[in-house]
This record gives sequence, structure tokens and C-alpha cells, in this order.
Amino acid sequence: MESGLYNKVVNTSLNNSTRFLSPLIFTARGEESLRVLLNFGLINVYVDDYGYKSKYLYCLFYLFKPTDKAAFEEFQKKITSFDSFYDYYEVEDKIMFVFRVNSIYRRDIEMFKQNRFHDMSEDYKLLFHRNIKFNDIDMDLPKEIYRFEEYLT
Repeated sequence: MESGLYNKVVNTSLNNSTRFLSPLIFTARGEESLRVLLNFGLINVYVDDYGYKSKYLYCLFYLFKPTDKAAFEEFQKKITSFDSFYDYYEVEDKIMFVFRVNSIYRRDIEMFKQNRFHDMSEDYKLLFHRNIKFNDIDMDLPKEIYRFEEYLT
């Protein structure tokens, strides 16, 4: 990600899954892809949505709250045509898109969950086109899982 967008992301409520895993699905021009996703109402990306994990192995969950319905419908047609698109479902007034991660990145998702960023693959690191400074990452796994707090209550 370019530094300007990275700073914007750090200063918002985006979680680490959004910042560091979204390029696994939207690989073309990672920083530009994230900007486009944010423009279409992306709230966050999650490594799990409790209650759905067993149904969606090796997936990432992209939660959107569309603002412009017509533009979002066109966007939805494009992203649901991706080979990695797996499913979608509604969550209140939002839409959760589920994408299956390519097999070469499955280990990277596990390393991410274990806070072992330095063990992530070279294939993963190439997605960013720059050196990632993992020392500054504050990993809090419950923030990377949708509806985590609801699961605990």
C-alpha cells in the first residue's frame, strides 16, 4: 500500500484483516483496490464470521454497507464474477461477501491468525510491492472476527 493510503487506513476503524489480507482477493494494484472497496461501502474484512466458519473454510468475509444502491449493484455484478467469489448473505442492512482464498495463501491466513507475520510467504509479501513493517501491527484477533462479542454473550 502506498504510504498515504496506509496512513488513512491506520487512522480509521479498519482492522488488520482489511489492511493486510484484502489483497489476497483483490490483488491488482492492492492500494487502489482497497480504495475502490472503501468507496463502495466496505466496512471491514474478517477472517471468520462466527456461525459460518465450518461452512466457509479458507475464506475471507467482506462486509459492505452500500450507500449508492445503483452503483453498488454494478459493483456487485463485477465482484461476484471473480473466481474466488463463494457466497454472500445479508447481515441487517449490510451485505457480507465471502471469498475463498487461493490455496497458495491458506497458510498465510493461519500465520496471520497466530500473529506470525514474519512467517508469511514470499507470495504474500509480493502483493504489497514494498516491505511491510510488521513490528507496528497491534494484533487483536477478536477484532478480526465478525460478531465475536455476540458469540461470547
